[in-house]
Formats: sequence, C-alpha cells, structure tokens
Amino acid sequence: MKGYYILFEKNPSVNIKNKIDAQMTEFKKYFDMEYIEAEPSFKSEQVAQIMSRVPLINIPRYDYKKLLEKLDNPGFLYFRKVSSDRNLIHFFTDVKEKFPECKILVELFTYPYYKDIYFRPYNFLLIPKDAYFSRRYKNLVDRLITYSNHDTIFGVKTIRTINGIDTDEFRAITPRTNDDEIHLLAVAMFRKHHGYERIFEGLKNYYATGERRVIRLFMVGEGPELDSYKKIVKEYGLEDNVIFLGVKKGEELEAIYSQSDIGLGSFGFYKIGLTLASSLKTREYLAKGLPFVAGCKQDVFPAGSSKYYLEFSNDSSPVDINEIVQFYDSLYSSDDSNRQKVVDQIRQFAMQTVSMDVAFKTIIEFIKS
Repeated sequence: MKGYYILFEKNPSVNIKNKIDAQMTEFKKYFDMEYIEAEPSFKSEQVAQIMSRVPLINIPRYDYKKLLEKLDNPGFLYFRKVSSDRNLIHFFTDVKEKFPECKILVELFTYPYYKDIYFRPYNFLLIPKDAYFSRRYKNLVDRLITYSNHDTIFGVKTIRTINGIDTDEFRAITPRTNDDEIHLLAVAMFRKHHGYERIFEGLKNYYATGERRVIRLFMVGEGPELDSYKKIVKEYGLEDNVIFLGVKKGEELEAIYSQSDIGLGSFGFYKIGLTLASSLKTREYLAKGLPFVAGCKQDVFPAGSSKYYLEFSNDSSPVDINEIVQFYDSLYSSDDSNRQKVVDQIRQFAMQTVSMDVAFKTIIEFIKS
C-alpha cells in the first residue's frame, strides 16, 4: 500500500523532527511510504502566513493543488493537524473524489489545543476559521489520532494512542556516583505550560524551613519563559541551586544527562486546559533510564505516581521538594551498582511502553484493515 506523510510545519523543532522520523521508520516497516513537504501558496512563506490569516477571505497558506498532483494512488495520508480553513476542506474533498479508497488520518498533537496553539496574538485570527471548518472533518477524515481520552472529536472517530519514540536512538545514561546532592534536570523550550516557577517556589520554601540537602537544578534550553525564570531565581536567591546552561546538544547534553538523577516534566498544563500529558521529553527521560516528576497525570502512568514517576497536582501550588527528596531516596542508594540497576529497569520499561512500535500498533492495524 502506498502512503504519504505530509509535513505542513516549516522547520519543525528537533524533538518534532525526531518524532516524525521515528513515525516514518515505523510506517516503512509495513507500507511504501513517501514524505512530502507542503509548499506555501506564495513564494514567500511569511507572505503566505500573513495572507492566510486575513478574516473572511480564504487565501490558502499552502499550495493544495500542487500537493494533490504529487499523490499517486495513495492508500492513506497522514499528517499532523494544521489550522483548518475552506482550502483544507476542499483538499480533503478532492482527495476523496480522486482516490475514493484513500484513508485520511490527522494527528492531533494536543487536545484541546486552542490555548496551546492560538494564545499568540498573531494566531488569534485563525480561531474562527479553524473552529468552523474543523466541524466539517466528519465524512472526510477517517480517523483523528489523539493522545487524549476522547473517543470522538469534531464528529470523527479517534484512535487513542500515546506519543512514541525510537528508543534505540537514545543512549542510556551512565549514572553518577552518590555524593549526597540531588540533581534535577529540565530540558525544554521553556514555555508557560512548563510551569517551572512552581519548582523555584518549592526550593525557596524548602530552604526557608532550614532544610540543608543540596538540590541542583540544571535548566537546559531557551524559550519565551527563560527571562522570567532567571528573574525569579535571582529574586529567590537560588543562583547556586538553579543553573541555566542554555541549549546543549550531542555529547555535551549526554554529559549533563549522566550528571542528573531525576528529570522534570511540565508543571503548568493547567494553564492550557490539559489534564493528561503525553510529552516527548518525558519519553526521552525514560528511554535514557531517568525517573521523572511532573505536575499532571501521565498517559504511561495512568494511575498516578509509580516507582519511576512522582506526580504533583495540576495547579499553581509550589512543588513540595521534600517529596522529591523522598522519591530520590526511595530509588537510589549509595551502592553504585544499584543505581545502574535503576537505569536499566527504567530503560526496559520505556522499550515496552513508549517505543514507536507500541504507540503505532493500533494505527497500523487500522490502515491495514
């Protein structure tokens, strides 16, 4: 069967690109796959973005006519959700008329997504179009792929799955020796939904009560919240505890991972209306053998806290650092071989639960049916 993975995003982040590559690798195990990047409707990508936002006028951001011409008897199309408008619906309709047996699968990388995608001022103009035309997915889109618990969205049946990764692409950490310090790690493009101010407030409260356990938090990355985070850390006098390292890649990043004991997921999903997390970064933590803590229910740990995961409330309250200390102590001992055993157990868990072959199993089955 011929399948097409269509990319509408221009210059996706490294994490998203890695995810797409892993999905393509999985698809290629079963289908004849081709990867297509949708071209902008104008020579300038920026002009195409601006014109597609004009209210009441349906100027396409992408050249859907050229996209249709590139399809050669497809059995299915797969792509991540793009903002809906009349032109996208016409593209769906044209595909169904020209290739009646072709299945269309759209991945919703988050849902609900309005607060996450359209909170930027220049994206507000897209909301009316998206809200109206997404309702017309019914009878055109065969399945929506979701990481939420919804059985139907926009009147379309869903395939509920989890974010998967190519676990073989991630090298297990070499655990550090025990020196009585606790090292936390946050690797992210810092946005409001990461909510790391809750950690800073927790550290301030922890030391205000006279606690003396040394906590180091390594912040790797950049993003719109970075300046705010630095300001809070300085205000709380936590410069010795919170270390901003900037963007790190390759062996530099691997070295930081191996100096870390616990990864940090997101603590601000309440800000964007999400109650279930399916973050790629937490999968990477697990694949590298790193336990993690976060402020939201995780799809891989639906019952809440577990041996490898500590869950905090999905709200604005400060994180109780004492709970993280207890979580650390329950996992590690002074015996270095035991620390390696913890890493090996977590990595094995990741291979059994968040690898791409596990995540894509029901999707592959539906396409083949």
